[in-house]
Amino acid sequence: MFIIVGYTWCPHYVRVRDTVAAWPVEVTIIGIDESGAEGKRLLVSHIETICNGKQLVGLPVHSTSPQIFIQNGDTVYCVGGESEFTPREHAIRQLVCGPVFKTFAPSGSAGSTFATAPR
Repeated sequence: MFIIVGYTWCPHYVRVRDTVAAWPVEVTIIGIDESGAEGKRLLVSHIETICNGKQLVGLPVHSTSPQIFIQNGDTVYCVGGESEFTPREHAIRQLVCGPVFKTFAPSGSAGSTFATAPR
């Protein structure tokens, strides 16, 4: 599963969200409308929820929007933000949409889920 967490008003978040929303893979998109301290608190809270209790590969960058993750079972791969995603977009798409990743993904996982962080 591909997970994106970020501020709905952030152009980096919007570009990544729009790119991955069209991919034939399960995508969870968590948009945060708030800015300032409350927005950052919500961003960090969502990142902690995604990562807690999981085996992490890499580390999240807590103040960056978007934060991009690939989850496979109990393992979460921390991709980083748009600057890490963009130059590797083709390889990441092949990984998450290709036959290798789908072998480990639960059946019926295609589709997108759009969510807005609660206020």
